[in-house]
Amino acid sequence: MALLAVSARLAALDGVSRASVAMATAVNVAAALEAGAIGPIDAGPADVLVVVTAQNEALAQDALEAAWTALTVAVVSGGGSAGATADEPATCIADALALLTSEPRPSVALISVPGPFAAAEARKALVAGMHVMIFSDNVAVQAEVELKQLGRSLGLLVMGPDCGTAILDGMPLAFANEVRRGPVGLVGASGTGLQEVSTQLDRLGVGVSQLIGTGGRDLSAAVGGLSSEAALLLLGADPATEVIVVVSKPPDEVVARRVLGVAATLGKPVVAVLLGSEVSRIAPAGVHGASTLAAAAQLAAQLVLGSPPSARPSGDGEPGEAVDGSHVADGAASRRLLRGLFSGGTLGYEAQLVLREHGLEVASNAPAPGSARLIAGAGLHGHVVIDLGADEFTDGRPHPMIDPATRDRWVAEALEDPAVAVVLLDVVLGHGGSPDPIGGLVALLASRPSGPEVVVHVCGTDRDPIPRHLVVEALVRCGALVAPSNAAAAALAARRVAARGTRP
Repeated sequence: MALLAVSARLAALDGVSRASVAMATAVNVAAALEAGAIGPIDAGPADVLVVVTAQNEALAQDALEAAWTALTVAVVSGGGSAGATADEPATCIADALALLTSEPRPSVALISVPGPFAAAEARKALVAGMHVMIFSDNVAVQAEVELKQLGRSLGLLVMGPDCGTAILDGMPLAFANEVRRGPVGLVGASGTGLQEVSTQLDRLGVGVSQLIGTGGRDLSAAVGGLSSEAALLLLGADPATEVIVVVSKPPDEVVARRVLGVAATLGKPVVAVLLGSEVSRIAPAGVHGASTLAAAAQLAAQLVLGSPPSARPSGDGEPGEAVDGSHVADGAASRRLLRGLFSGGTLGYEAQLVLREHGLEVASNAPAPGSARLIAGAGLHGHVVIDLGADEFTDGRPHPMIDPATRDRWVAEALEDPAVAVVLLDVVLGHGGSPDPIGGLVALLASRPSGPEVVVHVCGTDRDPIPRHLVVEALVRCGALVAPSNAAAAALAARRVAARGTRP
């Protein structure tokens, strides 16, 4: 976020047409050279690379000096060889622990360094007696297995790698929302899936005890559900947790059976939503299956409250929260396709399943069961759902939940495409996300006289840093249809496409 802010500040300077401030990964160095930077560039992943394009050399030099000032203004000078002091930021786990002389000692370490270094830092934290959340991706599977086996032997939890969300004792970590405390414990190999369930629970008036992400590969055959089992045992022993929800995209079936078997022994009601898998076929008695994230929240709320709650997340037939009639969709017969553009990978995955249930054949770069796989470079044909958070979009670039510029470019293209009838989007709010998640989107929607309909789901709460209701109101004013859940948005989009009476 800090580097993005500096990039934006430089790009706004007079005479600067382009600016980038990023870690000097191999991908970013290659991109700088392709953009015209003079090489060779002697920098590595631990360095910061600043590239500016300006009208002349003097303006470029001014921009570089501004970058240096912005990057160093908060840094305290001093040698690092003698370890950190109270006035100097710690640069490693050992130094950070040495600074802490009072109780309580930290119980969790959040690892967010380039993937090649993440496993080593996580091991240090485990040996120091801390649970570990590894936000970093690009960590080898074997390293993940070794870390989780070490964690098990030490009685410590390893969340990740590529763990995007957690809420521990009310503390949101990485991408997470401000949800009320309560009796539902969540564990899952799906970051935005956990965010969707937790925010839907919050809207139903039910809170979360703990939200434990495990990393997307945890329920694979290679990893074997090591963190999921550990998290379930922790929730089973937690007196504040009355109901447990397990969230995942399709797991390895053998691993899923074993993990759900552990869940069934905890003596607490368990809800499982394994998107794309038939839970009832593999779950033991005492584990309730749900087909969508919103349905899982609904069922968990019912188990907590003992009766159907007064409010509910979307059902399949529930209309959007609000519709602004000021935008008139282009009714041209050529407009008959759906374009789904998602920041949340699990939300895009769930949308594919719902669209297929409504009779739409979909292609995607991250296909769910029944969807076709997009072929790189072959163009977009038919109904398409794009996961903009997939590796091909984020390798060396910010995730669209951090910087929505990539999403906005795709939205602009979809709005101009004469074949697109409906654009389906998600907006994910909360800690760790963009400080301006819809500024560019609102500008695009407000400037269109006609064109495709736009259906949006906003994942968040009114206690998030940017309150959900303000985002919803802004989108509605621009003519978007805002649905109360991700599944409802996909269902609404499918109905809007079907209403045109043609399908490819």
